[in-house]
Amino acid sequence: MGEDQSVGEKSLKETDRVKDIVFHKPQLGLMLVKNGSKVVIREVSNQDYKDQIHPGDVLISVGDGCVRNKSLSDVVQLLASSGRPLNVKFEYNACSSTKQNTSEGEK
Repeated sequence: MGEDQSVGEKSLKETDRVKDIVFHKPQLGLMLVKNGSKVVIREVSNQDYKDQIHPGDVLISVGDGCVRNKSLSDVVQLLASSGRPLNVKFEYNACSSTKQNTSEGEK
């Protein structure tokens, strides 16, 4: 029974790290960069979301589709072509760093 509790606690902690944001306007106001296999927030210029989305957060899904391991250009295209309102999930990264030196894209 102790194992079940620890698994449940782990799932709860992972869920706490996920932010579900709904975008209503075509311009998201996010600067995205590729960091390894992840698409990461570099900068948030949309004042409506500055308190919710932070540099270093990892974009994990757009609508119903997982974007882990997708190219930056594929993610930017998906964000641009998806209808609004658009549900986007981010994983909070406590050890965020904005020092990415790879390709960039703004959406």
